[in-house]
Amino acid sequence: MKVSDASGNQRKKPSGGFVSAEADARGKLQSRQREETPEEMKVRKFNEAIRDAERSTLCFNLDMGMVPIMNKQTISEKASLALTKMAASKEGKGKSVPSQDVIAVIDDVTSLVTNMEFYGTSTKQYKGKGATGFCTIPVKYQFKDKDQKSYAEKTLRDKCDVKCATPYPAIVRECIKQAIEHVRGTHPEDFIRVSVVTKDFALKVARRPPGKDLKWIEYPDLLPLPTEAYEVSAKKVPDGLRIFYLPSEPTEDMLFGSPAKEKNVSPSKVRRDSKNK
Repeated sequence: MKVSDASGNQRKKPSGGFVSAEADARGKLQSRQREETPEEMKVRKFNEAIRDAERSTLCFNLDMGMVPIMNKQTISEKASLALTKMAASKEGKGKSVPSQDVIAVIDDVTSLVTNMEFYGTSTKQYKGKGATGFCTIPVKYQFKDKDQKSYAEKTLRDKCDVKCATPYPAIVRECIKQAIEHVRGTHPEDFIRVSVVTKDFALKVARRPPGKDLKWIEYPDLLPLPTEAYEVSAKKVPDGLRIFYLPSEPTEDMLFGSPAKEKNVSPSKVRRDSKNK
């Protein structure tokens, strides 16, 4: 688009009105990006942290032997061997290595890993459910996207009995834990799913009763996160932190569908129906 000044000269109007510009010593315009505000930075870092977490899985029961170790290269090798050993135990054929088909599946999963991190500096004795005295360290595997992560996580659980979790920031993880505990109080046998809705800075809750092919029941309300959740680098949860809202149970209409309602039914039809009963 061209505009004219008072002398009749024409010049092109620069496109985009959201980027400021400055002239250098020679009069040449230099574009300058607008600086983001502290609030915008907090939101961006929160969204980035959630995206990073949701394409990652944290494995925290990998059997890395009976002796604590600290060398990162050794820990990395032990983590890979743990998957093979745990897959062989899961397969239950009395061998130290699983079948070739299972090995191929594990190799496929590990080939999708784009980054691996350890949550700690050395392995320590595992004290969770099913502990047998072995040492471990939480291992974070990162993948290209959420689809690859979901596939890898399901495979590791099914083939190796690996315990996996999404490595959300500490405060977000605590809020999810509180929501799960609340739902589990009334539905102790159900599977519970809590996801983060970044655009609303909130949690979304669903549960599924045990049984084959049953549907997820979504809770109607989003649960707003506390402002402390923006501190994605926090390693500890502030004392007394509680999410203000807890999930309210879905109504019968949401569970079973709205009951059928008779609309515009003539009185004569009602009388005929009652006589035929």
